[in-house]
Amino acid sequence: MSNNISGKRTDQKGTKSGAPPNIGVEITTFIEQIDSLSTSLLLAQKVTTTAREKIADSMTKFIDKHGTLVRETNDTKSFSIAPQHAEKGAVLKKQYEHVDLALSILPRSFLVSMVTQFDAYFARLIRVLYFTKPELLEASGNTLSFAELVELKSIDAAREFLLEREVEAVLRKSSIEQFTWLENKFGIPLRKDLASWHTLLEAMERSHHFVHRNGVISQRYFDVCGALGIPLDGVISIGDLLPASSEYFDSAYRALYEISVKLAHIFWRTLKPEELAAADHNLLKITQDLIVAKKYKLAIALLDFSVLTLKLFNNEETRRTFIINRAQAYKWNKQENICSLVLSQEEWAGQPDHLQLAVAVLSDNFTLAATIMGKIGPGEAQQIAYIEAPLFREFRKSVEFNRAYEKVFSTRFMKVEHIAKKLVA
Repeated sequence: MSNNISGKRTDQKGTKSGAPPNIGVEITTFIEQIDSLSTSLLLAQKVTTTAREKIADSMTKFIDKHGTLVRETNDTKSFSIAPQHAEKGAVLKKQYEHVDLALSILPRSFLVSMVTQFDAYFARLIRVLYFTKPELLEASGNTLSFAELVELKSIDAAREFLLEREVEAVLRKSSIEQFTWLENKFGIPLRKDLASWHTLLEAMERSHHFVHRNGVISQRYFDVCGALGIPLDGVISIGDLLPASSEYFDSAYRALYEISVKLAHIFWRTLKPEELAAADHNLLKITQDLIVAKKYKLAIALLDFSVLTLKLFNNEETRRTFIINRAQAYKWNKQENICSLVLSQEEWAGQPDHLQLAVAVLSDNFTLAATIMGKIGPGEAQQIAYIEAPLFREFRKSVEFNRAYEKVFSTRFMKVEHIAKKLVA
């Protein structure tokens, strides 16, 4: 048999793609999915909170007009409503209860959706890995009967069938077993450098309880958390409801984001070292986007991982770019001392001007930075960076920057805001 595994897959929109599976595409797709869920949760909460406030205001006005106070305690007030107005009062009360319940359900519903997307990403990642090392599928012991082979009619169809069956078998395993399977199957240690994996696995178990037990804690939850060494609130017990606050959702989101990227890059760089340049570009783009979005803790986690764990880059300039971004993330996270330490561990003399400019800016040496700006000179890409890049956020506010900018580009610095036409039409 040929060692070719069909690269066809279903993308996030449900369409078929004939292109070979690609780790970079898969991680980018997953990040976009959970980012959209995180953003949508905030919007849904704002809309629902506004609706609750409006209904509460309507109830207050209704009671002021039609209610008579009959009893008051420390926690509640009871009113009597005339029969002709009782139905409207009941409707308002039910509406308020519905939106109040929705606010409590939203984070857990979005958590379940996010974990579901991770499961789908995990399945796609396994497909990519088998596509990269097809000999592992042949060594899996997964076989077809003659009747199945006849029905499938082609070797490609047979291999696709075996691949899908292998993926489904892995997905039926527990979360801990899935990680163990990955480590054993591909001979790559994973959990050693994945500090957030406990958070991820607990979130997956909590999601399971929301789907199958309506959030009611079972013995399984205690068993899983105990096996992971996750400390639990001593107050909770079997039969209690697991909470899912907005803060908990954010914690789970960060864990899934961090681990999904780390998993992808561990496998990508280990199994396809010839694609190191593409992997570097992907990881730089991800971390730069996090810095732009002011998600500094996530950026720090991934940049620490890049510099301290991966330690393998396509070239020296790329390695130093990761270091610059790592220092930048710490600086904007108000950890100036670590930013300075990160920069001080490297010798920057003799490096390209754009790297020396970054070091000067992050060190708040604006006089030197302005001098380097003049040395670099004009250029469209550099001008856009001066205007938009977070790296120059504080530098842009300085007299030194504005003078250097005007000298280099023969025009005064003006911050440009890009707004989509549909937002101002």
